[in-house]
Amino acid sequence: MARVIEPDPNGAVQSFDIWLYGSVALEVLSWSMAAIPAWFVARRVRALRTMTVPFQVVLWCYIAVLTFLALLCEAPYDYARSGQWWDYSSQNPLWAVIIALVTCSVWNIESDSMPSTVIVRLVLVIVAVVWSFAFQVLLSIVLFTLLLLVWPVDEKFTWKSISISRQTALIMTAVGTGITPLVSVWLIGHVSHSKNQGNQWLLWWAYPLVLVSAAVIRLTVNMI
Repeated sequence: MARVIEPDPNGAVQSFDIWLYGSVALEVLSWSMAAIPAWFVARRVRALRTMTVPFQVVLWCYIAVLTFLALLCEAPYDYARSGQWWDYSSQNPLWAVIIALVTCSVWNIESDSMPSTVIVRLVLVIVAVVWSFAFQVLLSIVLFTLLLLVWPVDEKFTWKSISISRQTALIMTAVGTGITPLVSVWLIGHVSHSKNQGNQWLLWWAYPLVLVSAAVIRLTVNMI
């Protein structure tokens, strides 16, 4: 007598649980590393300042390269995240870096008076934050990048009896954007300041490769 093979509902539930826990773990890990791309770009901008070419020219060329890379990464990022090749609900984190760099490019604008300079810079930060919300990019990376770019390491912000260092501001930003970015804030506070440019270019290649791999994995799972 032939044996009838019945589907095992428990197996399906267990498989779903594995995918759910795995996706949550990856989401938490990626959120924890929010300050890493900000630190990486800030280091690169500091290196660009030492070049003989005018800084603003080099910075805008750098922004153009990142914009091209962000456009290439958008489709695999959207598909890996939502299963759609074009999804307006979120944009890949590179756009957050670009927003911060554009803000930085006009941060040192010349002004006749100090109050005018402060107002211009405050407006720039507000525009960057609104821009982040409008285009659904990660606000945490925008804020981390801005802090690392425009706040000197040894400079403290003092108001009445309150004094805040850059590291304290980074910690406050991490707590305000989800607590888990504290992991990457701690890492950039203890990381080795190697000047090896090869590692930097390796990271630029690694990001799109990881996105393509994630998109291929999702496409394969959807086809099964």
